[in-house]
Amino acid sequence: MQIFVYSAESACSRILDIIPIRKVRKFARYARRYIEAYTRDLDGKTAIYAVKKYKSHRRLPASLEME
Repeated sequence: MQIFVYSAESACSRILDIIPIRKVRKFARYARRYIEAYTRDLDGKTAIYAVKKYKSHRRLPASLEME
């Protein structure tokens, strides 16, 4: 088991060295929007709609639950 953990850690560190930090941050922002949508108890289709519609805003509007 220790060998697997060590190889996974080394693989992750190599991969993270290859990926540009800009892409990591972009994915983190994208994932955070979905987390916020699901935290508001939106279903899958509504969450996808909200993330696409409000992608240029910093957060989803408070009135989103009413729509």
